[in-house]
Amino acid sequence: MRADELLLLQTRHHYRWVDRATSDVGAEPARREILPGRPTIAWQVGHLIEEVESTAEALCGLSPPPSPLPESWQELRRRWEASSGAALRALAGLGPGELAAPPGVPIHPGFEESLATRRHWWTGHVFHLAYHLGQVGLLRAALGLDRQGFAP
Repeated sequence: MRADELLLLQTRHHYRWVDRATSDVGAEPARREILPGRPTIAWQVGHLIEEVESTAEALCGLSPPPSPLPESWQELRRRWEASSGAALRALAGLGPGELAAPPGVPIHPGFEESLATRRHWWTGHVFHLAYHLGQVGLLRAALGLDRQGFAP
């Protein structure tokens, strides 16, 4: 399997799990702070929207929506669905040759080496998604949304 195919499969998998892990959460639980000062599920979704949109811009040239993230949980979820869907469609068009090219956005000097190619960026995106999915899982458990409880 080529790297672009593997990265696309991993991305699809993670996007599906973000959708599943947040689809049954209501507005109040999504915004409930479990530990003082720690991100909520709503914050996680907003952060992942920004991550998805910046990845689609850097790898595929998609321009992110000009509007700030929505305030309501329902609008945040709609934005997630729209952004992740658009990103997947665009990422599906990348081939091995494009992955060797540098990202299509300026890179902060501190990250030039680790984000030298689109493949590096996409690999980091997959890892970043997995990291935040783990956080969402812990928050779901703490909120009692999963069978196994978690005591913060």
